[in-house]
Amino acid sequence: MIRVHELAAGYGNKTVFSRLSFYASAENSPLVLAGKNGSGKSTLLRMLAGFQQPTSGKIEFSKIKPGIAWLPQHYQLNLELPVPEFVAMACEKPGRWLSSRPADAIEKSLAALERLGISRLAGQKTHELSGGEWQLLCLAQMLVQEAAIWLLDEPTSSLDIGYKNKVFNLLWEEAAAGKTIILSTHDIPFLPEQGGSFLLVGNQPQIFPNEAEARKQLILQLQEI
Repeated sequence: MIRVHELAAGYGNKTVFSRLSFYASAENSPLVLAGKNGSGKSTLLRMLAGFQQPTSGKIEFSKIKPGIAWLPQHYQLNLELPVPEFVAMACEKPGRWLSSRPADAIEKSLAALERLGISRLAGQKTHELSGGEWQLLCLAQMLVQEAAIWLLDEPTSSLDIGYKNKVFNLLWEEAAAGKTIILSTHDIPFLPEQGGSFLLVGNQPQIFPNEAEARKQLILQLQEI
């Protein structure tokens, strides 16, 4: 479980959000961060991932060292690796001197590609991929990691309609299997119609259940200028 208490963030004299409190666990997962551009969704995810410190407030994890898988909004490296090898890198476990990779890492990599419907990429190299293919490849890496917490920043921003649905369904399946998933997205119409909850990030944070009427209210608030 993750507990956030009275969290505040800002840049210079600008306050992005303040007094933000919520919890995230397998019970309310996926927790979808919704909000207008600049409301602090990406900032909050970076704080949860440990890449940025809040101005004030606390972030507490129920385990001392929870496994966290992180997907930033923009992630592309200048690598020329076979796609299965790149995905298998996420299986590596750090050791005292060198990292170690399980013997079935490539097998897990190929299974992750198949689950995402991108087995066709197995014969390609990473530098040949489009932005959307990169996004799916990084999701495949998350699948082979043994992480209890997934943090995803706009995981479907570069995907076409078919893959948006596929990715969100996969995230809901992983949440049902016990993972704590927190993601930001503007693709609310593509989300499964039940399960999980919404956190409206901004000056007046609000929690919405993932139910038809609550979604309508959330979308109306997001459309206000």
